[in-house]
Amino acid sequence: MNKFYLAILFILASHFSFAAPIIKSINSGNWNQASTWNLNRIPQNGDTIVLASGNIVTISDDEVLTAPSFLKIYGKLYFQNNNSTLSLPANSFVWVFAGGMIQGVSASEKLRLNNTIIYSGNQEPVYGPMMASVASNGFAAMVNSSSVVLPVKFIDFTVTSRNNTVVIQWSTSGEVSVGGYEVERSIDGSNWTFVSAVSPKGSNQQNNYTYIDSKVSGNYMYYRVKEVDANGNATFTSTSGLRLHTESSQVVIASVSNKLLLQFPAAVNGNVMIRFVNLNGQVLDQQTISNPAGQIVMNTNLKGNCIVSVSNGQDINLAKQIIL
Repeated sequence: MNKFYLAILFILASHFSFAAPIIKSINSGNWNQASTWNLNRIPQNGDTIVLASGNIVTISDDEVLTAPSFLKIYGKLYFQNNNSTLSLPANSFVWVFAGGMIQGVSASEKLRLNNTIIYSGNQEPVYGPMMASVASNGFAAMVNSSSVVLPVKFIDFTVTSRNNTVVIQWSTSGEVSVGGYEVERSIDGSNWTFVSAVSPKGSNQQNNYTYIDSKVSGNYMYYRVKEVDANGNATFTSTSGLRLHTESSQVVIASVSNKLLLQFPAAVNGNVMIRFVNLNGQVLDQQTISNPAGQIVMNTNLKGNCIVSVSNGQDINLAKQIIL
């Protein structure tokens, strides 16, 4: 198969995986154990399944998926025990990225794609970068598609506090090859912890995302968002620090019918972003006010419960749930 066709196939596969739920290994363990995965369940039909770097995920029985699924291996997929198999249906794809591998022991251990054996445990391990699909006739070298796939563009990133939770919001454009987003937090700005995976929307237009982190502690926290694209490259937002439990000394947020009231304790130099987000995390409206001071009254046609976040990207970062 020529490289041009593989490149097109690679892009199409990445595109069709946009809507699939992303399930990612969080440690080494058995495929059939929920504790191996970030969603606390085993992979299901239609999932985008990510084996994280440094993790060894073991197949020790027969695992069968019956709807198109996408397997991305950054760590190691290991077959153990005679007759252990992983079977994927047609229109599924397998990527083994640089640093990833597939390994087994005996000929009875098999990886099947559309009932065709693409790897047996007695073969040499598969080392990335490689990929497999029905059209590729087994594993083939993964074509470097950097010349035709553009990275995502982060156009906004804000972090605000709300009571004992943190609201992380970001906006993107050009989601051509995005495999998924990962929210990360840190207590020192250097050592990062995975918080949650967020599926991409896959549009070339502006896409808005919101994630609410309810498992926070301490007085200061750092956040960033990591994007991993289809060929394994990663892009990060800037790092945003946030002081928690200080809302009383910051902006007061209140509402009356069709109006949002903001009380700034001191004049603010520069722009402040006001976002209205529903309880499902969807951005309903956003407005920018310049150099606010004292009480600001904003008119709105929104109705019902929503979260209002106020941020200048520096020392003002908070949010509050209100009823309009």
